[in-house]
Amino acid sequence: MSVKPTTSTLMQRYWSLLLILCLIQFSGFWIYPPSTSVLFDNLAGEKYLGVPFQRAVWALVMLSFVMHVMRRGFGPIMSALKVFIPFWLLGLISGVFGYNPIGSTWMVILWTIGVVGPAILGLELRSERADKLIYLCLVLFMVASVVLALAVPSLGQQVYGFTMVWRGGFSSKNTLGWVAALTLATSVAMMQRHAWRWPAAAIVLSLLCLVGSGSKGALVAALATLAYLYLINKLAQRVTPGLGVFLVLFFAVTAAVSALLVAPLILEALGRDATLTGRTDVWSSYFYAMVRTPWLGDGPGAYTGLSPLTMPLANKLSYLGTIVTPHNVYLGVFGDTGLFGLLAYLGAMLYLSLVRPLSQPSRYAKMTAAVGFLVLAHGLVETHEVFAQGLAWVLLFFGHAADQQQRRVGAAPAITAATAPTRAGLRTPMVASR
Repeated sequence: MSVKPTTSTLMQRYWSLLLILCLIQFSGFWIYPPSTSVLFDNLAGEKYLGVPFQRAVWALVMLSFVMHVMRRGFGPIMSALKVFIPFWLLGLISGVFGYNPIGSTWMVILWTIGVVGPAILGLELRSERADKLIYLCLVLFMVASVVLALAVPSLGQQVYGFTMVWRGGFSSKNTLGWVAALTLATSVAMMQRHAWRWPAAAIVLSLLCLVGSGSKGALVAALATLAYLYLINKLAQRVTPGLGVFLVLFFAVTAAVSALLVAPLILEALGRDATLTGRTDVWSSYFYAMVRTPWLGDGPGAYTGLSPLTMPLANKLSYLGTIVTPHNVYLGVFGDTGLFGLLAYLGAMLYLSLVRPLSQPSRYAKMTAAVGFLVLAHGLVETHEVFAQGLAWVLLFFGHAADQQQRRVGAAPAITAATAPTRAGLRTPMVASR
């Protein structure tokens, strides 16, 4: 006779399904039609049935929020979200006073849905189940991308310059490279000795996709993230958290100054031009446009997507291609939310990527450290997920919430035989035995 699943088991299956749907939706994984234009290939990507799927995910996240709050109240979810609340508030304020109040506010609302869902899943899903599902989905994304690129090049490849590169199951090569970099960083951070097969598969496949996509920036940022994880692990074992934070920040500033001084020589040795394929021109053009509103910016979406503010800049920079973002996450945050928003953003990212893993090291803290550092490192040359929903936000908020949940459960006093209540309501000491 079959055993009926318990309510707890059914709920775990529901949370598992929601995690899979969130990973698909916010990674951008889909089957995209062949591009009709070589020039705008990196912007092409109609998602068949994508809108109904997206709305279904939004509805499930909102339903899950109600279910979670009814069961556990607002405390856990607010604790998981509070690190980014200042950034969220400044996004709302910037939107109200920005170029498009309705559009910017709607963008912040959708971003909120996109981060609340993973935070709830981090609090509700059992860690063993969640880890397996994350690895399974990321590996399947990479496998499908390799198969599409090699077996169906009309779908899985795109023209880039004078060569064909992989885009796999994503809208562009850059998106494939970004997801592959996140897969590599996450897999290394969460790998355990007794369960290494899925992480090892994810690492190998993500490296293959990084090379196939030709995303050099993502590859360099991913390798830098692995070095950063090694550094964090060593510092957490040998120095106090305060000293560790100081050493990392000192090293980062020193490395940045050194890179600026020797950058021309390095670029010449690599055969790259001093403008980083035109990025310095892009940065200066966007920055001079942004300083008109330095404190609160022009609202979410103002400079991180196609808008009336970026169209003139794109026309001015048309000799470099289709440039509708500043190709720098720091400029993107500054343009959308101003200096106050940039400080709030950097404070939250540094807390998750540096302070937390040094002060309270754990597997999920290493996960958020890897994702956070990767965002900051690759953000030097690309604009990723400011107030746009994306895989990095999913992994960051899931990892942070799961880390808090594990600490909360670990801190709860365990009921043992020594303290178990008797039928009379009295506590009896446990009899020692051999």
